[in-house]
Amino acid sequence: MGISHVLIRPMRQEDCDPLSELLRLSRPEYMRFLRLFPVEAEEIRSLVGKAVRDGYFAIEVAGEPCAGLAGIYTLRGLDDGFADWMYGIFVAEPFSGKSIARLTLAHAHTTCLLNGCPRLLLKVDPANERAYRLYRGAGFEFERIHPPTGEHVLTKSISSGSSANQ
Repeated sequence: MGISHVLIRPMRQEDCDPLSELLRLSRPEYMRFLRLFPVEAEEIRSLVGKAVRDGYFAIEVAGEPCAGLAGIYTLRGLDDGFADWMYGIFVAEPFSGKSIARLTLAHAHTTCLLNGCPRLLLKVDPANERAYRLYRGAGFEFERIHPPTGEHVLTKSISSGSSANQ
């Protein structure tokens, strides 16, 4: 039967343990580009609990043979005083390559529109070619190199006339 639907919803405290487990069980090679945040449940719980303007979104799948938490995406930075949200994502390896990241980008675009955010940023390792192609295809453009990590900061202008896919 396969996956019947994907749900993106605000993350709840009870999601922190399953998310921590997903992160800790992931192969190091799969995780090599992930710099989202700590993997321990208590630290995740603290971040989610302190969020005011930032967003932490659980990605759930339903269907056979699996159902439950498949990852997380975040819109962070406003709570720390930055002018724009920074997008981040983790999708568990069994769900990779199934357009879930593309779906979260559309959700992030809409969330920015609804909240009057003029642009969305993200950081990507230039060696992560697959993610880089996805982001460029979604309308993100190179802005600068983030010196501490060497990651590329990409930005996308958000306006009511722009498309979630451009």
